[in-house]
Amino acid sequence: MMQRIILTAAISVSFLTTGCANKRSANLKPQDFSQPQSKPAPAVASAPKPTPPTPVTAKQDPPSPAKDNTARNDAPPALAAAPATRPAFAAPHTSAGTFMIVGTVVAEANGQPIYADKVLAKIDPALAIKAQTLAPREYRLVATDLIQRQIMEDITNELEFAAAQRNISEEDQQIAAIVTTQYRQKEITKAGGSLAIARARSLEEGIDFDEKVKDEYRRNMIRIYYVKRVFPKVQISADDMRRFYKENLDDLYSEKSAVRFRVIRIGFQETGSKEQAFKNAESIHAKAARGDDFSALAATQEDRTFAKFRGYMDVRRDDKKEPLKDESGEFIGAFVQKNSLSRKLEDLEKAVFALNPGQVSPIIDTPDALYIAKLEDKKAGRVKAFEEESVQLDIHDRMTKEQRAELRKKEQKKLVDAAVTRTDEKMIQTAVEMAMQKYALWAKSDRAPF
Repeated sequence: MMQRIILTAAISVSFLTTGCANKRSANLKPQDFSQPQSKPAPAVASAPKPTPPTPVTAKQDPPSPAKDNTARNDAPPALAAAPATRPAFAAPHTSAGTFMIVGTVVAEANGQPIYADKVLAKIDPALAIKAQTLAPREYRLVATDLIQRQIMEDITNELEFAAAQRNISEEDQQIAAIVTTQYRQKEITKAGGSLAIARARSLEEGIDFDEKVKDEYRRNMIRIYYVKRVFPKVQISADDMRRFYKENLDDLYSEKSAVRFRVIRIGFQETGSKEQAFKNAESIHAKAARGDDFSALAATQEDRTFAKFRGYMDVRRDDKKEPLKDESGEFIGAFVQKNSLSRKLEDLEKAVFALNPGQVSPIIDTPDALYIAKLEDKKAGRVKAFEEESVQLDIHDRMTKEQRAELRKKEQKKLVDAAVTRTDEKMIQTAVEMAMQKYALWAKSDRAPF
């Protein structure tokens, strides 16, 4: 039995965040958790049998003196030897001697306390950024709002965890514990195999290491609860998918024409006059037309916006996070879709879309500059058919996520409505003051400390 649990846990660790929609599922399987894929997932039987995780013992992680203030144990069974209380620790990025008030209870959910220091640890990164741009008065208002929002989120999380404890099987709770033990070991491995370093790094993040592991266990329990008890209610019919396709055809399933090109800009102001700009443009155009390296010509121009990327207007990926580069490490321009450039550049866009790859445009006259462009690549627009496998998988994935989000929202409301909750306004103000103590340090910093 335990081997089957461990095997299931090892497979489930990559899939816990996705859920399933199969009501007849009795045990957690990879296909119950995964999103639809274009290729079938390998059978469970083919997976190598994992080595059971080494249980955490008191020798590996000596416990602090026990002090359990709750009626329910939220520590995973596999981590029972971990300390039961949260020791006081210095707030990150504060001067020596500044401590959070551990034990300040700002709210309760069915008798379970919500602690101020845990609330603040979660919103400290956002507050640190706000402190650099806001005056103290505005910062206080933002801090109060973020604290109240986080308290409500923590109350909901507490109620979801309690629901998971009541409603999922003992076997599933063991899976959550095993996955959590694996998470704990990964965190130690990332710290070079040192538990002491893992603890120190965790404190730098503003949370005790054992609390961090317990929080992961709670998340695993909640994920399994939704996968087994809530997400199976998802229902997606063929008619629903076709209706979604029609409603989102233009935005999601139509590929617009796009081009990739380099451009040289000769500004009137930069050259001194429109007449001088035309003289420069004619010289550059002649060189480009005879086959000179267009990227080298672009890199020597006075307009550094284009020269920096050797004539490309944009070198970012679609997600805007990192630039595109070719095999040699040179920047590659992003594709520009039709009707995406600004109105003042519509003549440039029109000229570029009229070119074939390798061609150089004529000199393009705009109100404040002249442009010369060379087309490198061109993609024709098309509409993806509903019958395409990639389209159907995308539709099913999007609709599944939407329904799960709505089901979770309803479940949270139901749990909150049935619960006994309490907030302590006086203690919330104490939490606000704790946040204000850090404002002076964060406001003086050149950059956010997180």
